Amino acid sequence: KRLTTRRSMLGTLRLPSGPLARQPSRGLHLLFGACGIPHPSKAAKGGEDAFFCDEAKGTFGVADGVGGSASAFVDPGEFSRALLRSCDERLDGSCEALRAVLAGTAQRLREAPVAGSSTLLVGQLEPEGATLRLLNIGDCGAMLLRPAARRFRAGGTVAWPRVVLRTAEQTHYFNCPYQLDGEMEQAADADEVRATARVGDVLLVATDGVLDNLFDSALQMEVARR
Repeated sequence: KRLTTRRSMLGTLRLPSGPLARQPSRGLHLLFGACGIPHPSKAAKGGEDAFFCDEAKGTFGVADGVGGSASAFVDPGEFSRALLRSCDERLDGSCEALRAVLAGTAQRLREAPVAGSSTLLVGQLEPEGATLRLLNIGDCGAMLLRPAARRFRAGGTVAWPRVVLRTAEQTHYFNCPYQLDGEMEQAADADEVRATARVGDVLLVATDGVLDNLFDSALQMEVARR
């Protein structure tokens, strides 16, 4: 199926180097790569999805502006960007609970309303240790992949990225995901998951533009090729 709207992020976990290595409290370090390809008809306005990633804080997030609100002459991209901008500001690199970050974002959006709605996935690699925390509402997704030796009949043995953690989508019915709007009423329904990361793990975070069009095994193959 043709990919019409994609937003994805790839993170690799490594031991810190340079200035980060001199911070005794920092365990693992996330190195990010990110890409956004909006639908051609939405490219002029920057698309309707948004993302952020901060290597120094070990924080990241993706949001998919829900296209249905466009029928009410609203730009869903404005809401998704406002949502992530607030989350980014509140994720300061400490171990503050992700739900508290979402609660602070809800308060801001009530004080300065922005029309529209969006799905959301935010996460953080805790500054001490190797705990990866994720908070998800809607149909964005994340996979924590861990390369391990796997033998194939054709091609021999390769470092195959097996799935350690995979978030589950939240939908009311097909193509109607859980979503946040200015009232943030569904924030309480967000899933919060965590896993222990290791050096060399690969974290893939994406909107449904990727996950609805590629099987997990196809994404694993793309990671394995790199």
